[in-house]
Amino acid sequence: MKTVTIFNRTFELVQSKKYPITIDTVNAYMSTFTGKDLSNFYSKPSTTKCFIYDNWKEWSLASRLDNNSDDSVEYMQVASANYQSFTIDALVFDKHGFIKYMLHITKSHNYAYPVITD
Repeated sequence: MKTVTIFNRTFELVQSKKYPITIDTVNAYMSTFTGKDLSNFYSKPSTTKCFIYDNWKEWSLASRLDNNSDDSVEYMQVASANYQSFTIDALVFDKHGFIKYMLHITKSHNYAYPVITD
């Protein structure tokens, strides 16, 4: 299993030949981006869910504010949820503003899908 470190967190690198992440995929994500958070899925999210979500949100913000970081995590939102857990999606850009990864964060795994730009 290959991994990549994004702003001090480890993600499993996923090379999906069946469902490659292309610029069109990123554009589709951006066209439907609404910045959904826990309140879009739960009327009263648990303290644990709030803690986990807030931790990821702070990590994302810190990546954008750190001038020494090679990565900037942006456009983070809750992608799906059920009564037990939720998933988070986000995009990662390099310091020049070029897209690098689409992230998918689950209860048990952190996935990074490289964006194919050619």
